[in-house]
Amino acid sequence: MKKELYIKDLKYGTNIESAFIVSKLIKKTKKSRHDDSVDEEYCQVRLQDSSGLIDGIIWPEALKKMPDFKEEDCVTVKAYVSQFKGLPQLVISALDKVPDNEIDNTFFIRTVPSPEKEKMIIEIRKIVSSIKNSHLRQLLDSFFNDSRIFNAFTNSAAAVRYHHAYSGGLLEHSLTVAKNCDMIAGNYPELDRDLVVAGALLHDIGKIEEYKTGITIKITDEGGLIGHIAMGYGMVLDRINSIAGFDRTIAKNILHIIISHHGYKEFGSPRVPETPEAFVVYHTDHMDADIFHEKFEVSRYDDQLQENSNEESDISGMHVSKNKKSTAQRHEIVPRQEEFSGF
Repeated sequence: MKKELYIKDLKYGTNIESAFIVSKLIKKTKKSRHDDSVDEEYCQVRLQDSSGLIDGIIWPEALKKMPDFKEEDCVTVKAYVSQFKGLPQLVISALDKVPDNEIDNTFFIRTVPSPEKEKMIIEIRKIVSSIKNSHLRQLLDSFFNDSRIFNAFTNSAAAVRYHHAYSGGLLEHSLTVAKNCDMIAGNYPELDRDLVVAGALLHDIGKIEEYKTGITIKITDEGGLIGHIAMGYGMVLDRINSIAGFDRTIAKNILHIIISHHGYKEFGSPRVPETPEAFVVYHTDHMDADIFHEKFEVSRYDDQLQENSNEESDISGMHVSKNKKSTAQRHEIVPRQEEFSGF
């Protein structure tokens, strides 16, 4: 198959035809324009390719003419690029499924390129080898020398949509946070450098179990019920308990970093940061996520599909999330809710 038009290239006011993966599908009903006693089905969709995400609407008249399709299907759509509240939206008039034997996933799945990924892995290994504290070094080795865990760590996404939402994103995000923590520790000698760097490397380790990173990124059943903070805490605690004579003070401090790294209880942290190292990991994590978000303008595509209104004037408001902070508010160092939106 050929794909010449990508989401990043779409322009308002144009008619387009291109192939995408169905990342999210919500079927709803609304009153018929012709008879308000009749309910008609329509769809809200989120489409993806390797350049990003965009939301779309399929009205009843068009939907009736389309074949059945589901999430993770590859589809060719004809659509008009419109705006809703200043954000892009596809009004889809036709849709056909692409046969499996014609699909080239490289057009649709974003991932860290192999050369960059290999460099990141080398950097991670170098940082781990620089840890002088024997307890923390053993802890990191227990994770990163485990081939199953390390493979999951290097291939997982860091989020469903807000930041680093692609295969290899967790590796990229964790490395950046660790490097920033290392730099900060160099400027503040009162910080425990080994502790803050180890905490940075492991702060999101629970995401290897929270997310299923494939054609699309999905939250696992366990991830939805427990969340990566509690899952990561449990994973790190299990490894600590498997290391004979592990220092209990170091154990408490590294676990505190894991369990407090979202900063605020209302945003998922069972504890707020209460040590300098936990404070640094929280803010560097938050900073890297928000810088990524702003740099790549994910906000154009990433907000939650509206699930509450059946009014036609509102149903395409798929970019507007009641749970999101505005750009100005995010710059005031407020905790983010991305992992807890349920979608």
